[in-house]
Amino acid sequence: MNWNDLQIFLNIYRYKTLRAAAKELAVDQATIGRRLNELEQQLNTKLFIRSKNGAIATPEALKLIPYVIEIEKQMLSLARQVKDDHQEISGIVKISTTDSLAVEFIIPVIDRLKQLYPLLNIHLITSIDILDLDKAEADISIRTIRPTQPDLIVRKLADWEVGLYASEKYVLNYGIPTKNFDQHKFVIYQKDVLKTDSQMAVGELLSPELIVAEVNSSLMLTSIIQSGSAMGEVAEYFAQKAQFIRVFPDKKRTQNYQVWLTMHKDVYKTQKIRVVVDQIVKAFECKISIQ
Repeated sequence: MNWNDLQIFLNIYRYKTLRAAAKELAVDQATIGRRLNELEQQLNTKLFIRSKNGAIATPEALKLIPYVIEIEKQMLSLARQVKDDHQEISGIVKISTTDSLAVEFIIPVIDRLKQLYPLLNIHLITSIDILDLDKAEADISIRTIRPTQPDLIVRKLADWEVGLYASEKYVLNYGIPTKNFDQHKFVIYQKDVLKTDSQMAVGELLSPELIVAEVNSSLMLTSIIQSGSAMGEVAEYFAQKAQFIRVFPDKKRTQNYQVWLTMHKDVYKTQKIRVVVDQIVKAFECKISIQ
């Protein structure tokens, strides 16, 4: 026995016919009749006598009515409570992250949050610049560099190895290097992105003539690799998503691609921030687990 069956029972009692009950519940009459028969079998009793005057409640049905009405009140109260809980989550939440992380993880989260909390408004900021959480430039920051400022809540979301990858198109045109990088083409990050010597690929120094482009965006880097124009360093997760081919599998970048979620301690005290953080964490856990 479930609430749907009891709701059908209550509507037949109120509207006196199966047709009227079906119209009220927006289902077909045959479904109403079938569910009523199943309920009567479960209770091992006849609930309605059907005649040309409609459905007449039996004495057994009349005994049940007060209890079912009470269940209905509780269900309506629960529905209102859930709706109120979702409606009270409102206002603006500012999320700062990179373009690749936004596309892969945050945009799906925004869609989910809007379904759950219609009054919540997400401001998404994609930039390589790390915004100041203390100055409320962002409420939540999702970055590849662990912050060191005090009074911040920090949580690691991901930790991926970084290797050298090429697209299938690149391999068809240029082949895979076997001993060294001579005559091959590379896309690298600009110097200020990694805060290290950017003219390196998995520990090997690249001569300037091998570098096709320097970018400040991981989305642009993977897009250039995808085009077949060059090889480049990519985090394992994104390389697998793009179906890239790994070059020199025994070599990797010393520094892994780590994803850190950070926010100010005071910000996390607000409910709207907590529900957003919970959805972001779930998104990373889910996608990484099925990788």
